[in-house]
Amino acid sequence: MNKKDICLFTNNVSPGIANLIRILNFAEESFHIFADQKTTQPLADHDLCFPLVSELKKQYLHPHKAEIDKKWSVLFFTWAHWVPYSSEQIQKLKEEIKKAERIILLYDASFGTHLKRILQQIRDLKKYPQFFRRVNEVCYLTEYPSSDVFSLFKKKFPYHASPMQAFVFDQTLSDQLFEDYNPAKKRSYCATVAGTKGPEFRQKVFLELLSEIKRTKNINVTDSHEINVSDQNSQSVLWAVGENTLCYDAYFQVMRDSDFVFCLPGTYWTPRPVESTACGSIPILGDDYLHSYDIPFEDDVNCVIIKNCEDVKSWSSALNRILGFSDEKILSMRENIHKLRKTHLVPEVYAQRQRKRLGL
Repeated sequence: MNKKDICLFTNNVSPGIANLIRILNFAEESFHIFADQKTTQPLADHDLCFPLVSELKKQYLHPHKAEIDKKWSVLFFTWAHWVPYSSEQIQKLKEEIKKAERIILLYDASFGTHLKRILQQIRDLKKYPQFFRRVNEVCYLTEYPSSDVFSLFKKKFPYHASPMQAFVFDQTLSDQLFEDYNPAKKRSYCATVAGTKGPEFRQKVFLELLSEIKRTKNINVTDSHEINVSDQNSQSVLWAVGENTLCYDAYFQVMRDSDFVFCLPGTYWTPRPVESTACGSIPILGDDYLHSYDIPFEDDVNCVIIKNCEDVKSWSSALNRILGFSDEKILSMRENIHKLRKTHLVPEVYAQRQRKRLGL
């Protein structure tokens, strides 16, 4: 397929969309983007998006009002209830949809409650049937709902590009993340617990984990300000929460020196399973957002999956579970993580794999 035949129509270049643009733009020729003119300025919708958009060839980046005499083999268009199109943009989108053979809806489902989202979808379907009847596939950029109206009778799949967005188009960050390591090297930390305090549930998990660590014999807590200071006679958990969070360089180094990383979700998914896998640390994650990563995580093989993860106690139970793992088991899981890194996360492989998923 000639890449000039591909078009993206959007009014919101979020990090996930920015990542998708970079993935599509990895090919030799650029593709056409209709975007609000503000996306060509810093801090358009997200400050990390500007370097990506600015590197596109200017002749392929168009304001919505531009007239392009082309038919599209593939047309992507974004839809987010919280960022509605203007009437002029809707009219332009109609015109471009008429010129497209295959249409992929890039849907941001993060909108209120489940019921509120469904009701808004029904309103949109009634108002814009000419859009949604033509859609061939629905790609979910944030939440992957168990049921929704947009995907009825359509091919649907999660396309959660956002967990990889910074690593794909920030070369310095990518180099730090994908620094090589020896999977057989003995680690200083049993586990790392890191992140901002975040939503209420996340705060409760942090408190429960800290309490469990203090209750457990032969394990101590190493504050992020005391890295490399640990009791060699006991296992150590690196604690980098809230005010103790680390800069990226130190954060990646800590993960390379940890057997496990607790990956607590934020409002939706968290990028931490991607980060820990890239650094060779075994992720401990809930089963509710496994679809968000497009990585074949398998419990007891290359990760620790927490079932009933909405129960705060299940996270502290996971701590006790990993403390019972033998050195041989941990090494085996770490080697499996190293394989996943090569097959799924190296940026060039990741971009190629995602283009294949989209049939491009």
